[in-house]
Amino acid sequence: ASWGPALDLLSALQSILDETTSDERRAEVFLQTARCAEGLEDQDRALEEYRLAAELIPDDRRVLYGLGVQSFKAGHYEESQRTLSALLAKSERRLDRATRLQVHLRLGECATKLGDPHTATRHLEQVVEDDPKNQEAIGAVVDVLESAEEWSEAIRYLERLVGLQREPNERAATFERVARIQRDHLGDPAAAIASLEAAISEGRFNRRPLLDLMALHEASNHYERALECVDALLAIEDDPEGRSRVAMDGATLCRDRLRAPRRAVQYLDEAL
Repeated sequence: ASWGPALDLLSALQSILDETTSDERRAEVFLQTARCAEGLEDQDRALEEYRLAAELIPDDRRVLYGLGVQSFKAGHYEESQRTLSALLAKSERRLDRATRLQVHLRLGECATKLGDPHTATRHLEQVVEDDPKNQEAIGAVVDVLESAEEWSEAIRYLERLVGLQREPNERAATFERVARIQRDHLGDPAAAIASLEAAISEGRFNRRPLLDLMALHEASNHYERALECVDALLAIEDDPEGRSRVAMDGATLCRDRLRAPRRAVQYLDEAL
């Protein structure tokens, strides 16, 4: 679309509007100007124009939605929450499904930003209920639940999320997130180990799950399993300094935990 020329024409039209022009006509010009500004990614201009339109036709669904979205993007969360809440109160039944879901999603995010997890969860769960496969909404619910320290519920939604994800790297990251909650907040190292093993089974995209798994096995006195992690790390580590650090971990495990000096020497050879 030729947003630039259209914006120039609308700006020229605004300059000739006067008190004889109806509020509806003036608001329509402001609304179309806001949409052109959005097309040009001029968020400040878009927000200004939506605000002008809202002064004239405060109940218009198009204006309320546009103002709510743009004020959210600008970080004006109270204004966005107020505007989108008004849109739902006035017109929820007349909104198409996609727009209604977006409104609830943004209201959930606004409430999160404003430190209101109860309201955030209510809106976000509405999105998940209406669209059970909406990964963005499920992820947002998890964020809210974590901020409220509702760890078991957060895991429930993460398990739901991983069931929808198809990319192995995304699934691995979600399993890692579950493991961190189980380890750090629920005090369940066995469950965390299982989650990290699930992450690793998706593919070895980075060293972190193996390092975390090694630490958990060592803390649980599963030293041979910890050494399996050391060996797996050595198999994927290309950096000489990184290999040396991992091999030293293996040597320390053998010397201090397994009392196996010959095996420790083997890892020291790797480290040197």
